[in-house]
Amino acid sequence: MISGQANVTFNMATGAIEGAGPVQYAGMRAMALAAKTLRPFGVFGFSYVAKLLRTLLPADKTVVVDYQDDSLFQFPYGDAYWSVLLDRNHIYEEEVKVFLLAISGIDYAFLDCGANYGYWSVHVTSEKFGSHRSVAIEADADTFAILRENCSRNSERFKVMRKAVSRTDGEVVTIYGKKHEARSIVKSESAPARDTVDTICLDTVAEAEDLFSSDCIVLKLDVEGVEVEALKGAQKLLERDVIVVYEDHGSDRDHQVTQYLMNEAGMQTYGYHNGRFFNLTSPKQLDALKTDRRRGYDFFATKSDFWRGKMSELVG
Repeated sequence: MISGQANVTFNMATGAIEGAGPVQYAGMRAMALAAKTLRPFGVFGFSYVAKLLRTLLPADKTVVVDYQDDSLFQFPYGDAYWSVLLDRNHIYEEEVKVFLLAISGIDYAFLDCGANYGYWSVHVTSEKFGSHRSVAIEADADTFAILRENCSRNSERFKVMRKAVSRTDGEVVTIYGKKHEARSIVKSESAPARDTVDTICLDTVAEAEDLFSSDCIVLKLDVEGVEVEALKGAQKLLERDVIVVYEDHGSDRDHQVTQYLMNEAGMQTYGYHNGRFFNLTSPKQLDALKTDRRRGYDFFATKSDFWRGKMSELVG
């Protein structure tokens, strides 16, 4: 639990809220209604509503989402990004969820880069998703503190590391950004400098955590603009049976991460749209797929025969 804060529990199966006073209860119900109302619009504008409700109906609380399947996920009350989970029908990163459930029976290790509060590490290590080994890496100190709490809340079943993934080890870099879900080591004139952190390359992580002994690896890469640099520090890792689940942001109209994976790393890439997976044959296809410049889009890439075979099954 975050120091000084009490828990409010949200039961994902029933929608019940426990431990909230009248003000907090009203705030959470209002956020759930806002998320449901805005769901057809990609929850556009939800962050503004959540911030307003947090101001009008304040609480020093931690929300713990109980998934009723051995998974608990916490975030601060009124969090403008994660409070969308209070809408029980909201599917967070649908393409990632569908993929991870489809491969739940495969023995793989999960490397969660840009883990934020650890949502995917919590789920990947659960029985429902196959109880896989996971290493969660997060650069920002405040965000990492909640990641660490989520690890503890889920019986320490995954490892956590406070580093910034990059091409090299041991460089001290500055973190920028106001929103926890968008903090980055990419310098921004419009975003304040927050703290510093050491870099680490993914090959070093893989060696330190004995991931090279794993037959299969899923690399989740969402590191706010340094995906290519991170991939350049994963040359040994990318020679393994690894599939990369990566973000290509809507604001990047050159689709730099996909360009790198296709043209320089020699990987087959895949997308997910309207409930189905498909092969990507050119980065130009992303022009039509990335319609919202404010959000990130998840894609999949691999040159492993094993993972290409699995993706072929999903593509159908």
